[in-house]
Amino acid sequence: MFANNPYAQGGWHNPQNSQSINHTPWPPHSSHPPTYGALPVPNDGPASTTEYRFTDLDPNILTCVLSTRDGRRLLNIRTFNGITVITNLTTGANFARIDWTTVPSMVEATGCITHQAIGDFLRPSYSEEGSFRSMTIDRRSYAWVPLAGANEIYLRVNATGGAPWVAKISPSGNGGIVLEIANNGGLFNHCVIAAVLLCSGWPLV
Repeated sequence: MFANNPYAQGGWHNPQNSQSINHTPWPPHSSHPPTYGALPVPNDGPASTTEYRFTDLDPNILTCVLSTRDGRRLLNIRTFNGITVITNLTTGANFARIDWTTVPSMVEATGCITHQAIGDFLRPSYSEEGSFRSMTIDRRSYAWVPLAGANEIYLRVNATGGAPWVAKISPSGNGGIVLEIANNGGLFNHCVIAAVLLCSGWPLV
């Protein structure tokens, strides 16, 4: 079941899944919400957030730019020959690397994510309400869950209904993708990489 990206099985593209109904990675303007494993909307959100935007998708999130809401470009995301590299545009240093050519696919990020399988970084998990992807930050467990009936994915402190959300992935009005993150949570690095993986359309193993 988890050989494929669960967020592609509800209509988001997965080139490894013949039942995927789209032919490109999750389009933010899609009329097909990611229903697979969708859980109820969280009741509580953070007191304040910062919004980031994946723009200039060419043709998808695996080649794009991450900017602030006011247009300041932060990260450059480029994919060549099955390798995705995320570069800090301020320092010029490579921030993270995703290798889609290996089995399993691997991910790493300087100072925060050791070299590991994508399926270990975003672990397939279950609850009574549905399936989701778990992620650990500083020994604390979080859950990425799609919102039933909408093109949104929430990062919650745990997978139970009504748990507060601390980050959100959603479509923007111009065909890009918005990543909204709670302030003062130290979640930026992990959330950026998770967003790239979850919206890639590729198997998360």
